[in-house]
Amino acid sequence: KLINTKWPQAHITAVDIDPVMIKLAKKYFNLDVVPHLKIINSDAFTFVARSLPRKKTLRGYDLAIIDLYIGRTLPAKVQSQPFVTHIKKLLTPQGVGIFNYVNYGSNADLISGQVKLLQSIFPAVSTRKILSNTLAFCSLKR
Repeated sequence: KLINTKWPQAHITAVDIDPVMIKLAKKYFNLDVVPHLKIINSDAFTFVARSLPRKKTLRGYDLAIIDLYIGRTLPAKVQSQPFVTHIKKLLTPQGVGIFNYVNYGSNADLISGQVKLLQSIFPAVSTRKILSNTLAFCSLKR
């Protein structure tokens, strides 16, 4: 709702591997009435790899929000260099990728490692801790 209020022309692509979660989101968040929203039932890693621009003329995403926890677990393949590199390639030159990491227990090492990975791929990375989450904002511009 916030995105559609501030940017009514924004086209949104949502990807979720769980069809039950998609059904619940449509029911309880009224997603069927959100204009320009496309919901895809797919594994995020596969979707991102298949979505890479094939030609230089294809437009990428201005914003990618990556929040891929399954319970308290972040799948290994989305913690990988290929996945993060694919996200980078999907962004427009002014685009921003926001990666969400959940702070709990001994998760600090995971977050630290992920931020280092992001810094090795993106020219600009900043983090912000919000409640029980750490958000990493990544862009192609310093």
